Amino acid sequence: MDARSGTSTDLDLDVNEAFDRRWRISECAIILLLCTLCFAGLAGLLGSGPMSHAFVHFQSGTITDIRYERIVRNHGSSWMRLGLAAGTSGTITVHLDRRMIHSVAIENVVPTPLSENVSDRGVTYVFNVANAEEGASLNLKTSPYRFGVIETTLSAGNRPVNLVQVVLP
Repeated sequence: MDARSGTSTDLDLDVNEAFDRRWRISECAIILLLCTLCFAGLAGLLGSGPMSHAFVHFQSGTITDIRYERIVRNHGSSWMRLGLAAGTSGTITVHLDRRMIHSVAIENVVPTPLSENVSDRGVTYVFNVANAEEGASLNLKTSPYRFGVIETTLSAGNRPVNLVQVVLP
């Protein structure tokens, strides 16, 4: 005699309203979480995204633009590039406000500045540029050592620029 002969092969499936409601809520929560992660990635909160880079353009002068990352990681390195106008010659001064110096370590400056003057107001770098080519830039490699929002002023030549950088833990 077969052991399954007395059992029914029909499945009795009932609709469970409470389970269906929890399933739909969970499904919507997961979709919302995935969309949030996608937008955070685009904004640069999870790394280097397209919206995490800032570009400040000048109409005239020796410095044409400043490029830096708006969103960086604590103790991570990032570059700040000051673009030079083609044919620029002479001395250029770049001043970093003390708020930035108290929040960020300057790891490297390319090209090497002629002088570096430290004061209570910040650090001033003096560069000697001889007939800059198209695409030439002054580069500062920085590394933040505290998290939060850094609001500072960078003066290139005599033009102050407000910079805001968010440092994630």
